[in-house]
Amino acid sequence: MVLGAGLGHHFFKGKWDLSFTPSFNVISIDTVYPSPAYDDATTMGPGLSIALLWQLTDSVAAGFDYSNYWVWLEEDYRGL
Repeated sequence: MVLGAGLGHHFFKGKWDLSFTPSFNVISIDTVYPSPAYDDATTMGPGLSIALLWQLTDSVAAGFDYSNYWVWLEEDYRGL
């Protein structure tokens, strides 16, 4: 689970919306397989989302969102 705050930058061109959203997050990591080498962890780090949407109606849009989160403080999960 990721809980954070982001600052979205939107670039509109007609019905298209391109956005870049840097964020700072608190990240809860649950291991898939119990292992003595890797425990569950709560850590923090930056994130970046890139989205491209197409406005279908005044209240509905379709598109994609590509998000990445980086771990700073937990050595077992450090990095992307």
